[in-house]
Parts: sequence; C-alpha cells; structure tokens
Amino acid sequence: MMEFEGGEDLGGLIDTKFVASLVADSLNKMKQRAPENNEAVNRLRRGADNLENDNLERALADCNAAIDIAPAFAQAYVARGLTYWKKGDFVRALADCNAAIQMDPNYAQPYFVRALVYLPQGRLDLSMADLSKAIELQHDFPRAYSTRAAVHRAKGDLNSALVDLSKAIELQPGYSLAYIYRAIAYQEKGDSDRAIADLDKAIKMLPDYPTAYRLRAEARRATDDLDSALADINKAVDLDIYDAQAFMLRGLIHKDRGEIADYEEEFRVAVLLDGELVNHETHGAEFARIKKADEEEEAKWEETFKLPESQIFLKKMAEEALEAHRQGKTKPLKLEDL
Repeated sequence: MMEFEGGEDLGGLIDTKFVASLVADSLNKMKQRAPENNEAVNRLRRGADNLENDNLERALADCNAAIDIAPAFAQAYVARGLTYWKKGDFVRALADCNAAIQMDPNYAQPYFVRALVYLPQGRLDLSMADLSKAIELQHDFPRAYSTRAAVHRAKGDLNSALVDLSKAIELQPGYSLAYIYRAIAYQEKGDSDRAIADLDKAIKMLPDYPTAYRLRAEARRATDDLDSALADINKAVDLDIYDAQAFMLRGLIHKDRGEIADYEEEFRVAVLLDGELVNHETHGAEFARIKKADEEEEAKWEETFKLPESQIFLKKMAEEALEAHRQGKTKPLKLEDL
C-alpha cells in the first residue's frame, strides 16, 4: 500500500483535537443519559475538561468519583475508559467499555471507544464490528465513520475508507481531520488533485497545522508542482522545526529540482532529528551513507585537533582549579600573591 513519505496512519487517532471533539460529543449527549444525581454529572463534566486538557490523572480521579456517586452511570465508564485508552492502559479501558455496554447495550459510545481500544492491538475485525454497531445505533456519528475508515484502510480497502470519510464530512462539514484523512486515502489511490483539494480545505480550518502543509507538499510533488511543494514544506518546517519527516521531504524536493547540496543537507538534519531514518524502507541507505560520512568527517577533525598529552594535563588542571574555586574550596589568585 502506497503511503505518503510521512507514513501517516489513519489508525493513529490519539490526537488532541480528535479527543477534544469526542469529549464534546459525549457531553452533548450526556443529558439524555445522566443520572438524577447532579454531583455525579458535575464530577464527570470536570473530568471531561481534564481529559480534553490532557490532565489524565485528574480526569481519572473525577471519573472514579462520578462512578462512586452513581455506580450505574454508563457515561462515566465510557469517559474513564477513554482516559485509560489515552494512558495506554488498554486492559482497564476494555473493562470499562464492557461494563458500559452491559449497563446500556443501546448506547453507541462504549462500542466506539472499545473499537479504539482494539485498534492499536491490531484486532481489526473486532474494531470493525464495534464501529459498525456504533453507527447502527447512532447514524449521525462522524467520528465512528472516520475511525471505521481507518480500519478499512488498514485492511487495504481504500474505496470503503473513502465512502466512510465522505459520510463523516457530510455529517460534519467542519471536521478538519476527516479532510486530512481523506486526502491521505486519495493520495494512496494516486489521486493527487483530490488530495490537494481536501488539504486546501483542511488548511483553511487549521492554518497552523504543520502536518497538513507537509501532506500537501507531498501531493504537489507528485504532480511535479515543485515550487508550490517547496513553499508548503517550508511552511511545515517553520511550524515544526523538529519534524524529521518534513526535512526529509524538503530534501527530496530539492533533489527533484537538481539541488543536490541542499538535498544532502536536509537529509543530514533529518537523520540528526531521527536516527531511526537509517532504517527507512525507501531512503534508509541514503540516510546511512550521509550519517556515516558525517561521522568520518567528525572523527577526522577530532584527530586533527587532538591536544598533545602535556596540554591535556594542563587543561585538566585548569578545569579542576576552576571547579574548586566555583565550589568555594579555594581563594581566587591575586596579583600580590605572585
């Protein structure tokens, strides 16, 4: 399956914006299923705020409090399950989802969160079944469609992924991440023009989201629009100077433009940011070559400027004396002491 150079994965849904929107959806539907105890609802609302802001321990404490107050509050189990999911504790997340489903089998969200739990474990068939159940129970659930698209894509069914992503966008036209995910699917099908169109819309909604610019740069590179691709990747780097994938892509664009020195310099920065790029499926050998050349050059300079043994001894004595003075163990040397 073809991927962007960045290797974006529709299954990688642990995203602050995504979770925040999921929490918002949960809160909007909470009133329909809230218990009579207002204190439990208030604790869960506070827990949802903490979850949205990545205060996971506080979110967990609030969910526990809500459950203590109202043990049959299914939404509290869903929120706690989502918190455990974000913490990577899939066993507890799964237990909470199962408990919520047992309490209310016609409630869509625990099926959805349980599907999220299955995804990183590679249990795609179980995830697909839960997402389909969530959609059956709640037809207007855009994130269930976009997540099911992730499963379709992981199973190699890009056409079904595109259908689900289009449905998610139909339900929520402002769902920026769905445009990004659909652009990735279009690009994997070789339809760069549609990918660019979706990324144009996503960037209007998320003008400071570096990944969107990097993906559009990749799509524009595929259409040989190298000037626009370079402008996009420059923007991506400006927004995130630690993105090794962006430097790699900028290097490839320079290479396409015949700017070999710039290409090697970008690859040099990329491998400094992420040493694992030497194992990259397509460009690993080139990264390894550049890294090895840099290491050999560094070793040569170190050998050239290696201090004689006598100077090393004097340098060490000076460093020790300075450190002793800093710690107050010696008096500073004055002219009259000489």
